[in-house]
Amino acid sequence: MSSGSETTPPSQIHHRFTTDLLEIYPLAREHNFQKWKEFRVLSDVLSDLGIRTGDVLAMTATDPGYIPGPQAIVAVSFIWSGVLLLRQFIPPRMLVTNSSKGGLPHVLLGRSFKIVAQYESGSSERNEGFEGRHSAR
Repeated sequence: MSSGSETTPPSQIHHRFTTDLLEIYPLAREHNFQKWKEFRVLSDVLSDLGIRTGDVLAMTATDPGYIPGPQAIVAVSFIWSGVLLLRQFIPPRMLVTNSSKGGLPHVLLGRSFKIVAQYESGSSERNEGFEGRHSAR
């Protein structure tokens, strides 16, 4: 059974989801602007994983057509709406939240999406707000 998100017209989906991430551009970066993207988390959709509103995540930029591994934490852009979601990827094409505060539906990916970045759990030295809770809030 479909969650309805795949069959809902693209013009109506932006009313169902709000952006979870805001891409930020730090003042100084060492020639890695193409490899890394930084985002400020705007919602608690992955709070059970320790990712909360206000955290800053450094994520690996992905190539077009990239398919992440199971349970990867990804930033997904929907081409037709500009919405940028932070979700956990469940193969073959589902995005889920991981928060007891949630209640948001799962998203079945259709054709109009692009995975723009993936969080690397071993990169905690580049992330603030998580595993040390030292983000500026």
